[in-house]
Amino acid sequence: MMEATNAALDSVDSKPPNFCRGVRRRIKRRVFLATQWARGRLNRRYCTICDRDVWFHETGPWLMDQYLCSRCGSIPRNHAILKVLNDHFPEWRQLQIHESSPGGASSAKIKRDCGGYIASQFFADVPRGKSKNGQRSEDLEALTFADESFDLVITQDVFEHVLQPAKAFAEIARTLKPGAHTFT
Repeated sequence: MMEATNAALDSVDSKPPNFCRGVRRRIKRRVFLATQWARGRLNRRYCTICDRDVWFHETGPWLMDQYLCSRCGSIPRNHAILKVLNDHFPEWRQLQIHESSPGGASSAKIKRDCGGYIASQFFADVPRGKSKNGQRSEDLEALTFADESFDLVITQDVFEHVLQPAKAFAEIARTLKPGAHTFT
């Protein structure tokens, strides 16, 4: 048996270095997932980012940020955003969506799947409506978008940083089309 194992390892070592790294990475991942499963820290469920059943694993006690999809690395907040979009806005891929301060797997999926998606960040040193490193600069208290531009506005972990939230909500309302929604 030992000779067969050594022969298998020798054949892997004779492969190109990138192949060996890939094999080792996959083996390490499977060992890690098996260990997580044995400890009761691995669960099978549907990932709204991956659009399939996958394994989720706990990486620590704070499940809000430490309960990850083993395939895409998304966290529960990312799944919640896509669940709301899928359940309440099934046509979200055809909507005009503005997301302020995007981040994480949910933002990446929305950007990838929605042609009418516009993301923005607040950059104090960049004029509003201009770009920095491919990211549009906007101030939620003084948006440069035209009236009734969006079907949906998404903000994640943003309003605790806004000095005048009422002014920001008024600006968001101005940019929403009639019957549109804000998701924060």
